[in-house]
Amino acid sequence: MELDIRGSVDINGDTQDYATLNFPDLFENSKAEVEAAADNSYTDPANNITPVSGITWVNLSEGVEFKVNDNGWSGSGILVVSGDMRITGGTFGGILYVIGDLRVSGNPTINGTVLVESDTSVVDDADITGNPTINYDVDAITDALDNLGDVSAEIVSWREQ
Repeated sequence: MELDIRGSVDINGDTQDYATLNFPDLFENSKAEVEAAADNSYTDPANNITPVSGITWVNLSEGVEFKVNDNGWSGSGILVVSGDMRITGGTFGGILYVIGDLRVSGNPTINGTVLVESDTSVVDDADITGNPTINYDVDAITDALDNLGDVSAEIVSWREQ
């Protein structure tokens, strides 16, 4: 995936084109486990849907885009968008994980990290234009990961009485 950054974008932290993302390695759980544990789950939601907190999973049909365009919108935690996302306003703190195209423009603020998983045969790229601010924030990422808690219980020891 090629990252296209244009305009007066303010990115505080590193960017990496063509990075390899492995969801289970990043979140220590499969996509299905994280989706099942989501605090909020939406399919083809209206623009600026809330709440987006804890773990939020958004599933989108072909041709539908998840849009955040209200400057007063705010979200936090882990936001996984299974489809295309366009963000032009609002504030998000945590981990934004998009499985599709991502377009960031306008004047949103993102504190944490942005990860875009793509397959070159399906997804074109990620565009960041306009006046957005993206701050790599370890504390916001750590707080977001705390939402995973015990997503999937794992037996580490067994003893019969």
